Parts: sequence; C-alpha cells; structure tokens
Amino acid sequence: MAQQTINVGSAPDDGTGDPARVAFTKCNANFTELYTADTAFLTTTVAATTYQPLDADLTAIAALTGTNTIYYRSGTSTWSPVTVGTGLTFTSGTLAATGGGLTLLYNYIGGLTLSNGPSDLANDITVQPGQAADSTNTGMMTLTSALTKQIDAAWAVGSNAGGRDTSTLTDTTYHVFLIYNPTGPVVDVLFSSSITPTLPSGYTLFRRIGSIIRVASALLPFRQTGNSFIHSPSIFDINVTQAAARGTFTLTVPRDILPLALIRVYIGNASTSTITVVCDPAEPDAAPSGTASPGVSIWNAATANSAQEMQVRTNASSQVCARPSTGSTTIRMTTIGWIDHRGYV
Repeated sequence: MAQQTINVGSAPDDGTGDPARVAFTKCNANFTELYTADTAFLTTTVAATTYQPLDADLTAIAALTGTNTIYYRSGTSTWSPVTVGTGLTFTSGTLAATGGGLTLLYNYIGGLTLSNGPSDLANDITVQPGQAADSTNTGMMTLTSALTKQIDAAWAVGSNAGGRDTSTLTDTTYHVFLIYNPTGPVVDVLFSSSITPTLPSGYTLFRRIGSIIRVASALLPFRQTGNSFIHSPSIFDINVTQAAARGTFTLTVPRDILPLALIRVYIGNASTSTITVVCDPAEPDAAPSGTASPGVSIWNAATANSAQEMQVRTNASSQVCARPSTGSTTIRMTTIGWIDHRGYV
C-alpha cells in the first residue's frame, strides 16, 4: 500500500481538508502497514529459506528457530543480509561467537581471579568468572560462573572436579589455564606443570591466566589483585654472606613466566660501606657504580644495615642476581609475591 497523506486544507478551518474520520482512517492504515511490516517479504523465499520480518518490539528475534539470517532494506530497495562479522552466527534467536568467541581486544583478559580453596586450601583453586582471548587470539573464552578445580586429581570437566593434566603431582610451579571445547561449547580450567599444557580431548583453545606454587605437598596460600599475587605470609628466601661478585638466588615465584618478583632486600657489612646492585640475571654482569651503569639498588654505610622493597625481573628458573661492591656482605631477601602478565604481551 502506498502512503496515505491527510489533506489538511489550505488554511485553518477552511473546510477543504479531510474530515476527522477520513484523516484518522488514513492514520490507522499507515500504522497498520508499519506494524505488519512488508507482507510480501513475509512469504518471500530466498535461497530456499523462508524469512519473516521483525515486529515492533523485536520479539520475532526470540521466536526464530534454526540458523537464521537478519535482512534489511532501505525504502523499497532489495532486501540484503546483515553482515555480522567473521566468527559470529545467528542461531535460534541468539547472536553468538564461534571458534571460542570473537577476539575484541588483542590478548584481552578480564576477571578470572584465582584463590585458594574454599574447602581444601592445600589442593583446590577457585577461578572467578571472567573473559580472555586465547593464546593465539583466535577466540574469546568466557567463564560465566566461579569454578573450583583440584590439583591432586586428574582433570575432569566441571567444578569441584580434578584439574591436573598429564603432569605428575609434585612440588613445583603449576600454570593455570582457561580452556575451550567448541562442542557445547564448554569453558573449563586446567593445571599443568608445563607452560604448554596437554589439553583434554575435544579442547582446542587455551590461555594461561595465572601460576601457582606447590611446596611440601600443598599449594602456597596467596592473594590475587589484578596481576599481583601476594604470598600469605611472605617467604624468607635468602640469607647469605656474599663475596664482591655476582650471586644468583632463587626466589619463591613461579618459574617459566619471567615474573616481576616483589622482594624486601636487606644488605649489611660489619666493616665497610657497601653498594649493591640487584638485577635480572639477563642483565650483563658489572660491578655496582654510583656514577655509571649498572647503577646501585641499595647502599649501606660502614657497620650499618640497609633494607628496601623492590621489583626485580626473574629468569625462567625464578632467580635474581645481586652483586655487592665489597666482600663479606650479608644479603637477605624476603619474597612478598610477584607480578604476572598472565599471557598479556
């Protein structure tokens, strides 16, 4: 039906326009067409599939079944399919991502906070809801509710179930992965002592979302805020008397991932003032200097002690280096925790 235009006359109350009944009849006819949409399109078959218009409140979307395509047109032009983008489908009224989801931001991660327990603090880890792009940025994986996994049992799907891959249970670093199975789809959590996990059958995508440490047959307690993991309590790791040469020291932080160690460093020398550099083992070895590279991390006067909190990058074996300017220097390090990029590079 063509649009019906109301004749409003040439001037107010001149009697030349449509009577009120005629005018509102035209209004009703126009609105009926709008709400009914295009009745011809209602029965049109395109590529052997029948399509239907959306009604005024869009409830037709919710009523659709099967695999559907949304079409649009401008005025009376030809109906064209809406392009929803690679990795998306419109099925049973739901616009959804395929292949693990659409990566909206490169290497994105949000939420997915880890914590011990809640019941078995020595073996269980709970992961809070969140979302992350997988390690290859192929898809976005979403954990919709908190999930608790057990490191002392082989992996099984679901919460309050085993979480370890084929790794042997031992005292070491375990990496925590969000994993995705396109059948379902299903998003779950997996522990592995390898930075490259062995995925359960059917799972195709993964992303490391944190790392935890097992000592004396129990997971160390920690608190996570964002990318910071804090020991509860801190751990006294190093207490040595060091010569005037570089020493390498192992801290209680995860291996493999090169985290920033959060440490308290104590330096003391009973006979002379000392300057000390504390650094990443990848940094070239050089004597500390107050006037040239590599600089000074901490200084103490003769017969006095100094202490300072600092962040130092570790190597893949959880180590940092320290080199004092004089021998017989006491070096002590307490590990507060670490900062983990969680796969974000």
